[in-house]
This record gives sequence, C-alpha cells and structure tokens, in this order.
Amino acid sequence: MKYSTFLGLLLITAAACGDDSEAAKGVFVPNDAANAQTDAGNAEVNSTTDAGTDTSVDPLACEFTDKACLLTCEVLLDPSFCWNIARAEANACGQSTTRGVMSADGLTCTSPTTVVRFDAPVKFAEVPDREVWAIEISRSGNICLELEDGPLSLSLATASGKVDVSLSREPELYRIECPNGSAWESNDSLALLACNDAEGLTSLPGISTTTVGDDFQFGLLPGPDSLLWCGF
Repeated sequence: MKYSTFLGLLLITAAACGDDSEAAKGVFVPNDAANAQTDAGNAEVNSTTDAGTDTSVDPLACEFTDKACLLTCEVLLDPSFCWNIARAEANACGQSTTRGVMSADGLTCTSPTTVVRFDAPVKFAEVPDREVWAIEISRSGNICLELEDGPLSLSLATASGKVDVSLSREPELYRIECPNGSAWESNDSLALLACNDAEGLTSLPGISTTTVGDDFQFGLLPGPDSLLWCGF
C-alpha cells in the first residue's frame, strides 16, 4: 500500500480567514434513491454540477498568521474541519463496497452504482508509482466528486465545495483553503507530520493506493476508507 501526504510543495496567495464573500461552488451529490446508474457513455451527457450554497462556515477557533489561520493538529483532527467534511462526502460518493470493472482503455471504472473517470489511462502495474491523478465520480449520471492530485498539490471538490491543499519550501508553507474562503497555514512541517488520530494514522490530507491480485483501490487520508475499488 502506498500513502501520500503533502510536505514540501507550492505557492498560493493568502485569503482572509473566515471570508465567505464567495459562495462555495460544489458538485451535486444525488440522492441514493435516484434512478439506476447510467452507463459510462450516457453518464457524461447526463452529468450535472450544482453551484450549491455555502454550508461549510468553519466554527474552528482561528489564530491569525499573516491573514490566515494557524493550522494545528487540533484543527486537522476536528470533524468540522473542511477537509474532513470533504473526505466524508467523497467516501459517500464513491461507496467502494461494490467492485467496479476497469475498461479496456483504462479510462473508466464502472460499477452498479458509480462511474469513475480518469484523465489518463490507469495501468495496473503503474498504480503504486503513479504520482498524478485526476478523477471524476458520477452517481446516477450526476457528478459527485472531482479530484486532482499531483506532486505539489491536492484539490478535492464535493457537495460542500472545493478544498485545495498545497505546500511550498522556500519559504516552507503548508496551506489548506476551504470552500468558505478561509485559509489555514503552518510553516512547521515536522509538527504536522506528528499529527495522528487515535489509531496512530496521519491526520494530514493525502491519498492511498492499494493493489491486491487484479484489484486496485484508491482512498483519501486520513482514515482507512477506500474511495473506489476497481478490478482489471
């Protein structure tokens, strides 16, 4: 199993903590009672997004650091923190208890409940070392997740909006931007690496990939939850 978190990366301008002047733009999470899943060909035509409303006003206490809030272990562990909300929504979108089947071209994985699309073909042998992922998940023809993961950043869009994670080294700055406009930062990567939950797992945003037999699973950190499950 490969785990990837973000400690050493990019640059983004600071946003004032708690500035919710711009409504969160999210993707629509359909009701599970909706019509049966459309096939990969029709899902793209029928998929819809929804601007939604900002339901993610951050109740966490904020200590300002140059117009941003101080990112601490306590913030990362808080269930109301925007990444934890987005991760829960993402896992509900994927619901990977049902195994999907990867297409011959490696671009889609279709199960009875979801269609997963990748921006580039997924080759089983390359999964453990792959560093760039762009994933879209649809349920009943409606997009409920968009994820972009690279060596310098991680972006996750769900029903509550988009969460952006990045890290720069010169100067060192780990940053998480929430859908309500708040920004959380830390210039102490070692302190963040020590942030673990009750089970000793990292509390930092990231991804996990697993290959067993002919199966491939993709998940979001923290936690053991799997976002998608595909068989080759």
